[in-house]
Amino acid sequence: MKFYESSLSGKVVIVRIDRDEEVISTLFKVSSQLRLESGFFQGIGAVKKALISFYDYQTKSYLDKEINQEMEVLSLLGNISYHYADDKPFVHAHIVLSDRNFNLIGGHLKEAIVGVTLEIVIFNVSDRIERVYNQDFNLFLWKP
Repeated sequence: MKFYESSLSGKVVIVRIDRDEEVISTLFKVSSQLRLESGFFQGIGAVKKALISFYDYQTKSYLDKEINQEMEVLSLLGNISYHYADDKPFVHAHIVLSDRNFNLIGGHLKEAIVGVTLEIVIFNVSDRIERVYNQDFNLFLWKP
């Protein structure tokens, strides 16, 4: 385990993503325009299409599942970090969705198209959280 202390920068960003807009690319766009290199976000709302995934440790790859129906977003959580290799922000999100029968599904969010709206709050962090490649997992993880 490695850790360090940081603090919130005082900057809080309120984002409303509208129907038919894509979630991850919109968060990337907001992060780039406001020069947010590190932060945490949470959101609620609805999507009408999503691509979620599960990381399979054995194959060191993601198993994808497409969702093509209106779903409530019960929880959207994630972070924004700095992708060192690409010299740009990196959006990492997980989502929990509910269908009309109250069945739940969730996972790593690769992309999603908003249904009605999605309301997100981003809490900016004053320090840069960097991601570096980890060959053991074939993933870019937070730098220790």
